[in-house]
Amino acid sequence: AAGLSLDTNLEEEGVQSPAFALDAVSAENNVTRSVEASIKTSTVDAAAGTITVKADKNTKIKAEAKADAQASLPLDYPEGFNVGAGGVYVFNQIVGTTSAFVEQSNLKTTTSGDIVVSAADNAEIEALAQAGGKATGSGSAATAGAALAMNLVGYEATTASSKLLTALDGIFGGDLGETEKANSVTAYIEISKINAAGKVDVDARANVFVGANVSSAAETESSSMYEASGASAAGLLATNLISGDATAYIKGESVTAGDAVTVDAINSADIYANTKMVSSAIVTTDGKFKRVNDALAVVTAVDEDYISVENASALKFGETVLVVGDTVGGGVARVYTYMGPDKSDVDLSDEDYEDLRFWKRNVETNLAPEGTNLADSDSVAVGGVVVSNRVDANVEAYVENVTVKASGL
Repeated sequence: AAGLSLDTNLEEEGVQSPAFALDAVSAENNVTRSVEASIKTSTVDAAAGTITVKADKNTKIKAEAKADAQASLPLDYPEGFNVGAGGVYVFNQIVGTTSAFVEQSNLKTTTSGDIVVSAADNAEIEALAQAGGKATGSGSAATAGAALAMNLVGYEATTASSKLLTALDGIFGGDLGETEKANSVTAYIEISKINAAGKVDVDARANVFVGANVSSAAETESSSMYEASGASAAGLLATNLISGDATAYIKGESVTAGDAVTVDAINSADIYANTKMVSSAIVTTDGKFKRVNDALAVVTAVDEDYISVENASALKFGETVLVVGDTVGGGVARVYTYMGPDKSDVDLSDEDYEDLRFWKRNVETNLAPEGTNLADSDSVAVGGVVVSNRVDANVEAYVENVTVKASGL
């Protein structure tokens, strides 16, 4: 994984004070792996016991990429232009084959024992991609969040251009950039003489799972004396592709078994894709009345009993608390009176001061009206989500041009 973060906050009294934050994270995982087990042009005679030709492949990719850009200044700070942008790129790819086979051979178990040819492949991708951007402050603010995620099993995209085209599959359709290289699982007996005292099993099993959680969020909040503006844009593009084959067969020559002959192929392919997109822009031009109320709170707080960052050993009815920071009121100071029963050892920073059963906001700190725009407050929020999920799965089991003598097939 690779990441880039940039955070700039300029705080100068009386001048424009912009804040800029950029957070970009990328992660790429590519697994190419093939497994083979075989008996070729050989004679194997087991007096007692099982002859097994078995190929197992287990591949798992777990990828997490998170970007969170926070460009924040207090809403009552000198006006400026604040920008926050977060972006995430995730690419996961699994390619390979699994095969177990017997070719041009003679296999025999004399007194007891089975003959088993088995191929199994378990491929799993778990991907988490989260992109977030947030900008708050005075004047104007803009935020962007973008997430691009691709999870491929049985497809290959090796160059930057092919990966870009693969990402666009969901918009335009078709195989634009990727090359299909099916995640194939094959088990077979071909042109061989098989004689088992017990059973004969030819088994191919493919199990592919892709779990993708992708989210993009852009949140903007701006406040100004006059003519504030805000914009946010969030975008999400996710592509999940699976191509896989499971094939089991017996072809040519003869098979004799004291028990049953089984040729079995199973192909299971699942995609679970969860997406979330948020784009929000909130703009107020209320003449900075919050500053007035904040100042009133400080002036009237001379005789307050507590400050919200303290612990109250014994909080009593009618006592007052100066609430500061982000506890309530969007980061501005307010005075609240406790209206509940006496209690001890109270963490005032953890109280819900908006709970009217126990707290009352003092009118002296709410004399100036808030939330009423005095001028046009332009805000724009846009967002888009494109998700493409595609599964190409084939399964085949057969017996061809072979003489079979067994209790069942």
